[in-house]
Amino acid sequence: MIEFGSDYHLCAEDYMRLNASCNFLKNKRLYACGRHAFGALIQHNDWKRIWIPSYFCYEVIEYIETLHIEVKLYNDFPGNKDVISNINQLPFEDGDVLLRVNFFGADRVESSKLKVPIPIIEDHTLGLNSEWMLKSTADWCIASLRKSIPIAMGGVLWSPKNHSLPSSIKITAELNQLVSKRYEAMQLKADYLNNKFHQKDLFRRLYIETEQQIESLELSGLDNKTLNIIRSFDLEKWLEVKKRNWQIAFDFLEKYDILFVGDGDNVYPFSIVIKCNSYEERECLKKYLIQRNIYPAILWMVPKDSCFVDAYDFSEKMLSIHCDARYNEDDIKYICEQIASFYDSNL
Repeated sequence: MIEFGSDYHLCAEDYMRLNASCNFLKNKRLYACGRHAFGALIQHNDWKRIWIPSYFCYEVIEYIETLHIEVKLYNDFPGNKDVISNINQLPFEDGDVLLRVNFFGADRVESSKLKVPIPIIEDHTLGLNSEWMLKSTADWCIASLRKSIPIAMGGVLWSPKNHSLPSSIKITAELNQLVSKRYEAMQLKADYLNNKFHQKDLFRRLYIETEQQIESLELSGLDNKTLNIIRSFDLEKWLEVKKRNWQIAFDFLEKYDILFVGDGDNVYPFSIVIKCNSYEERECLKKYLIQRNIYPAILWMVPKDSCFVDAYDFSEKMLSIHCDARYNEDDIKYICEQIASFYDSNL
């Protein structure tokens, strides 16, 4: 099994075409990362509080808290059937804004029609080009592009209601330096996967260093190299391959607890999300897969002291297993066989 994992290697050129559609770049602001899209939007408005789902990336929450806005959490998590009633009961005040999150591309179009007396932001990082994103009626939408396609950086902000957007932000010298290191890591990993380079520790160190640098990166626009890749990237083809891979896995693993995201034409799962029976089982499965060169992710880790039981429970038991277009059908079948083998040997 090829060691793909969470960090993309340099492979975008396999999905480039001269006449690629750039519709998702129209009337949008591009930033160095998704956090900067949040930062620019919050600075652009005079909000006092932001309501965020209890199941979310808490590193991003920590970043938002540095923007001089109060963070309030509300009960929402993958598979939640009561999200509308939960939100309707929230004690909104003037100056509030609500964040909705697209969990792994799950079809939640109906809930996106929620009517509340405050502005709504939607985060479509894990559901790029999903039905919900395409039909969004939110005030603003955000996505971290680098989480879904093989680019070093990239975040995007737009308004389905055509609200005013923050002014364009210049590209910082700090970002250009960071991007250079990030693309170097991606090239080294590509060489490693093609047996042209054997120092895995070197590109792993570069990935770790750049992730840490992103956390303190000054607000910046998107670098030109990444922008040029995006402009010619065949997003539809990339997502269709991932969707095919996900369907193969979902059919193979039908007897396990796999998060179902929908079956419409514009349903694009982010990953294969399996929910284990316990934290201990999840950790054993994770270790088992890593030993077989399959590198799952945990999205996200909810703090142990959280009062939101359902979000914490999902966080403790879930594994996100990559199935994007880097993987072919044989890779996906191998991954599924290893998952089945784990459970067969542990029953």
